[in-house]
Amino acid sequence: LKKRVSDMMNEMDDKEEKHLKEKTNLMEANEKEKEKQKEIEIEMNNVKDVLHDRETKLIDLRTQLLTGEKANLNLQMENDSLKKKIDDTTSKLNMELAMMNDKNSELSSTIKKMKKMIPNGVYPTMITPFTKDNKIDYAAVEALINWYAEKKVDGIFAICQSSEIFFLSFDERLELLHFVMQHTPKNISIVASGHVADDLDTQIEEAKAFIDEGIDAYVFISNRFASADEDDSVFLKNIDRAVESVGDVNFGIYECPYPYKRIMTPAVLKKLAESGRFTFLKDTCCDPGMINEKLRAVDGMGLKIFNANSASLLETLKMGCAGFSGVMANFHPEIYSWLCKNFEKEPEKAKKIQAFLGFASLAECQLYPVNAKYYLSLEGVPMGYDCRSKDASAFTLSRRMEIDQMRELTEQFKADMGIE
Repeated sequence: LKKRVSDMMNEMDDKEEKHLKEKTNLMEANEKEKEKQKEIEIEMNNVKDVLHDRETKLIDLRTQLLTGEKANLNLQMENDSLKKKIDDTTSKLNMELAMMNDKNSELSSTIKKMKKMIPNGVYPTMITPFTKDNKIDYAAVEALINWYAEKKVDGIFAICQSSEIFFLSFDERLELLHFVMQHTPKNISIVASGHVADDLDTQIEEAKAFIDEGIDAYVFISNRFASADEDDSVFLKNIDRAVESVGDVNFGIYECPYPYKRIMTPAVLKKLAESGRFTFLKDTCCDPGMINEKLRAVDGMGLKIFNANSASLLETLKMGCAGFSGVMANFHPEIYSWLCKNFEKEPEKAKKIQAFLGFASLAECQLYPVNAKYYLSLEGVPMGYDCRSKDASAFTLSRRMEIDQMRELTEQFKADMGIE
């Protein structure tokens, strides 16, 4: 029994030892498990920290993104606003530019018209020198232009009756005007005529060719638009058609004595002036009373009247005439120039000069333009006095002596009056 009890006790000790060992192992395993859990917790905490950091960075990034989007939105709004301002400014500038272009166009048109407004003063009726073989002497033409310039004329009336246009072909007239335009100083105004045909269509075509040379005004010959027995309604109808046919240029009227003299009445002249296109009248009526009526009829309309009559010049200058355009400006234009510029400042001297000019103008009744060419040769302008419109052989010794004495008297008178 003791042995059984001892065996049972041993067996119980073994079981208790085994149990204790198992308990110890379990406790060790449990400790290990706790340590492992602790490590896991630490790792999880680390993961949480990493996730938190990432979340924080993500929030910051999102905040930055939102801030950037807002900034982009603001920038876009600013860009849109700036673009609108630019568009508005551009549109405004374009409108202002268009207005400036319109004003520039108007200004250019005004300047163009101003350039064509002829100055007051003396306009010689330019003669045409010829060679011995009856051709235009262009060397003499150039010398004549230089003489006009030295005498300080204000303008030249080219291709007129003094130029013997009714005895020049169309090609000669056009070539002569071209030469005059090429060789005349820019400060001298050029007005010109030249249409001599009987039919209106040919006159218009001729006028266009002359205008294309760049003259300051084209001067219509009054007797070309109606015959002597036709009334002013025919004249006005035909000249209106001519004006409308030749384009944008200023015009003048020349009361040419050949083949008949058609004088402009104040009423007809007013109708022409009302168009705003006429700036020049070479008046040959030789009647101060009628000239005064014409001046009153066109007052303020831009049409200037140039008297061709020497005897009435001073009287008509006082009335308002713009100057002198006559044949005697081929003899002593400097005296006419003095009178036109100084008659108001020195009235007593002007009377003496007028008396001389009126008397000297009798020379145009002698054998003009032959005598003018001879006078110019005395002035040093190298030209002969052959003409197509007059027989130069009729310029006798006695007539030459008259012109010689006239020039001598002219030089003495200039010296006495202090006129250069």
